[in-house]
Amino acid sequence: MLAGFVYCEVDRNNSKTPGQNDCEVVAEGLKNVIPTISPVQTGTYSKPETTYCNDAGRGILSQLRRMEEKVNQLEALEKDKVNQLQALKAEVVMLRPLRKSVVGIQARFFVTSQVWAGMGGIGLRTSIDDGNEIAHGSDVVTDICLLKHGLIQYHQTFTYLYGME
Repeated sequence: MLAGFVYCEVDRNNSKTPGQNDCEVVAEGLKNVIPTISPVQTGTYSKPETTYCNDAGRGILSQLRRMEEKVNQLEALEKDKVNQLQALKAEVVMLRPLRKSVVGIQARFFVTSQVWAGMGGIGLRTSIDDGNEIAHGSDVVTDICLLKHGLIQYHQTFTYLYGME
């Protein structure tokens, strides 16, 4: 069985014969594109088929090819976005336990700068002490996160400090 697909757009106002009904106008348009019909490979590479269509530069055939190209581009873009999202999720999992430490250390930096500048404030000493404890104290959860993700390489020191590997 052969497949044939012919597409054309017709404008009733440009009909050669005034007073034609819609079917006659379409039939006239189809007669005009018949000379452009040629075989086109369709189907898959492993199971190719031949379809007879009007010229690829005209009507729906070229639009279908452009749509297929656009779909392929969108699929590739979606795949890239999925890969980027997976990488960002992995980074969030890796960095989430470090958030409290980073915030505490940076808060200490700003409060210390505030004290050096002679600006007063309530609770400044507490913020500095808390930041010092975070920066210089031990935090097994943060240290495990750092080691697990390769952000630090002090396995022997970790074992010495915490008694575990």
